[in-house]
Amino acid sequence: MTVNAKHDTASFENCGYKREIFDGNALYDGFLRAKQGVITPVAFENWYKSWFKGHYKIMSKLQRQNLDTLFNQLKEVLENVQNHSE
Repeated sequence: MTVNAKHDTASFENCGYKREIFDGNALYDGFLRAKQGVITPVAFENWYKSWFKGHYKIMSKLQRQNLDTLFNQLKEVLENVQNHSE
C-alpha cells in the first residue's frame, strides 16, 4: 500500500499558511503500531480523531477527504488482520 503524504498543494500555495500537511505518513506509522499490537485499534482511532480535529481548519477539503479515505482503508485492513489472527 502506498501512502500519498502530499495532498492538495494548490490550496496550500494560495491560502497563505506557512506549512503543508504531511501527516499521511504519521497516520501510516500509527497503523503499523496498531497492526503490531503496540497500540490498540481503539487507541489508533482515537489518536486519528484527535489529530484530525486539531488540524481540520488548516486543511483543504481535498486534504480532509484524502486523509479520511486513507484512515478508513487502514482501519479496514487492521480489522481484517485482527479477524484472521483470532
